[in-house]
Amino acid sequence: MKRCLMLLLALLLSLPGTGVAEGEIWITRVKGYDFEEDFEMAVPEGAMADRIRALLSDTFPFPEAWDGDTHPNRCEHFNIRMDGKIYSLYYNTLDEQAWLAQGKERWGLSSDTGAMFEALYRQKPRNFQMIARHQALFSDYGWTLDYALGSMQINLPAALDITPLDNAALYFVYHDLFLRDEGYDITPHLGESVTVTIYRVHEGVNRIAWCPEDWELVQRDLGVTVYLRGIVLERQGTIIGAYLSAGRHDTTFALSLGGRTDRDILGEQTLTEYLVSRSAITEEEKRLAKMSPEEVLAYFGDAASAAQAALCFTREKRLKELSANMEDHALFAPVYLHTPMRGLTQVEKIEQLDHFYRVELENPTEDWGSNIYFPEMIWESPETGWKIINFYNSGL
Repeated sequence: MKRCLMLLLALLLSLPGTGVAEGEIWITRVKGYDFEEDFEMAVPEGAMADRIRALLSDTFPFPEAWDGDTHPNRCEHFNIRMDGKIYSLYYNTLDEQAWLAQGKERWGLSSDTGAMFEALYRQKPRNFQMIARHQALFSDYGWTLDYALGSMQINLPAALDITPLDNAALYFVYHDLFLRDEGYDITPHLGESVTVTIYRVHEGVNRIAWCPEDWELVQRDLGVTVYLRGIVLERQGTIIGAYLSAGRHDTTFALSLGGRTDRDILGEQTLTEYLVSRSAITEEEKRLAKMSPEEVLAYFGDAASAAQAALCFTREKRLKELSANMEDHALFAPVYLHTPMRGLTQVEKIEQLDHFYRVELENPTEDWGSNIYFPEMIWESPETGWKIINFYNSGL
């Protein structure tokens, strides 16, 4: 009986105009599988609802080349109740194709619009209010802000020098590239509290901007679009910096407001060279720089502190880990690379693979659940020596 009542309620809510306030838009994600969560969102009358109407009216004839596959393995499906009508929006996440349907009619949509609806489901913004001066700033550079993901107070690092455990310093040393590229200077505010506001940016960027070596992905028509977050830094109501960041994809997927990557800004200098040049190299790291790869791995196993363990990893690896499994409303996440590999009993080089080693643990811990790992080592610089760039526990 309860199930029948629920079905009846769902049917009533699906009727045009039922349960939807005037000017409001109601979005429901159609579950492809039973284990997926329910998702419904009401977008109240206002700027965001007007924007959704504009995006859904910007259609084109459904391309004959599109197969219109709606299988849930590859396609997100949303029902949209708007202005007394019901539409279905489909977003093929693999081929990055979006379309709108009503009855037997279908119209093509921008893939950015499809991605925005998927983001609404994934990110679940709490409100759609945005600060006008932030919108205007990004608009001046050709970017559109969809909605705010969060706002927070943080303390800027005391100095822009990379140290083993100061995540904030590592983060801002890197993003200082993009701030300075647009004329921002945060050094007068180091050590001070600033307001950080994070937005979703509507326009996607091809990942080839950061990974030109992956150009063949475009040739194979695979989805390669990255959607960024707009970051605004303010001190006492004054904007002191802004840039774009992909967040949980990879810390190094970032852009200046003008759309420049770290490669564009650094020119001939590599990211590793830049990070090392902005580091406070301790006497302990100078000692570590004289060690062989095998000795560095043994040092990691015996490290007496998280700071010593962190010295064993490349700065670029530590930077990228700042966004691993990060929530979209966060600026960066804690780094979990600093747990020494206790009980390391054997280190041997894999002769068939350059810079790969096999290490064995006598008694695996909760942090290191397997007893065999395959670390990859890389020469970071003459000042810092050999470092760990990756750990693998299978596949070699």
